[in-house]
Amino acid sequence: MPPGRQVTFGGGRGGRPEVRLPVAKQPRPLMDVAGWEAFLHGVFAIAITLLILDIRVPPVAEVHNADELVSALRDELPRYTGFVLGFLYLGTYWLASHRTLRMLRGVDHWFLVQGLLFLLVISALPFSIALLAEYIGQDQGRDQVALVVFTLWQLVLSILAIITLRYATRGQRLLKPWVAGPDLDRWVRVTTLGPVIWIVALASALFLNGAITLVLMALILILFVREAPLSLGDRPEEPDAPVEPAPPAPPVEPAPAVKPAPPADRA
Repeated sequence: MPPGRQVTFGGGRGGRPEVRLPVAKQPRPLMDVAGWEAFLHGVFAIAITLLILDIRVPPVAEVHNADELVSALRDELPRYTGFVLGFLYLGTYWLASHRTLRMLRGVDHWFLVQGLLFLLVISALPFSIALLAEYIGQDQGRDQVALVVFTLWQLVLSILAIITLRYATRGQRLLKPWVAGPDLDRWVRVTTLGPVIWIVALASALFLNGAITLVLMALILILFVREAPLSLGDRPEEPDAPVEPAPPAPPVEPAPAVKPAPPADRA
C-alpha cells in the first residue's frame, strides 16, 4: 500500500460508520555510499590531472641555447605556481569530502543533487586556476579580475560544501549512529569558517591588495589540511571484557587394569 494513504473500515451494507485511519509515511531507504564515493573520487582525479595540461614545454624551435631555455622556464613560473595551488586546493576539498563520507551511513536523493552541484564547480576549478596563472602580475587591472574570479570560485565551493555537510548532519539524517558529540560540532564550526574567510579574501581582492588575499588563501589551506577528530566516522571500540581464568582441570585417574579372562574348560 502506498505510504501516506488512508485505510477505510466499515461503511458496508450493515450501516456501520466509516472509519478512516491514516497510514504513517515510511522513510525512504538510503542508498549505498560506495557508488557516490567512487564517482566523487573519479571527478577529483580527472580535475587534478587537468591541472598539469596547462604547463607547456618550451618548443625546441624557439630555444637555441641554455640561457634561452632557462628564460623560457622562468616565464612559465606563474603556471607552475598555479599548478601547485590548484593541486593543494583540490586536495584539500578531497580531504574534506572524504571526511564527510566517513561519517555517513548512506546517501539520499537530495544529498546527491547537492553533491553534483559541488562536483560541477570542482570540475571547472582548473579553469579558474589557469586564468589566475595566465594573468597574475599583469597590469591594467587584469590580475585583479583573475584573482577575483578565483576567490569567487572558491567561495562558491566552500558554500556548497557546508550546505552539503549541514544537510547530512541535521537531525542525524545521514550520519552513522555513533557520530555525534563535541567532535562533530567542532568540525561543523570549522567548515563554517571557510566561506567567512573566502568572503574576506574576495573583499580584499576587490578593494585592498593581492598580498592580503594570498595570506588568507594560505590560511584556508592550513585550516583544512589539519586532521579531523578521530571519532568522526570510526566505530568506537568497546572495552575488552575481563578474561576469567579457566577452572583447573580435574585430576585424571588411571584406568583400572584389565584382568585376563580365565581359560575355558575343555570337555
